[in-house]
Amino acid sequence: SNEEQDLTVEGKVKSVLIENTAAKEVLEKQVLAPWDAFCVEMTD
Repeated sequence: SNEEQDLTVEGKVKSVLIENTAAKEVLEKQVLAPWDAFCVEMTD
């Protein structure tokens, strides 16, 4: 999509594995821009 999308993450992020954008900021504002990409490890 070329539009921003709401992002909901259930649980807690343990660590950021890969990111091309500031994953912490995206997770805080819960809005994903078209160019945002990251991979996180979640806690159990």
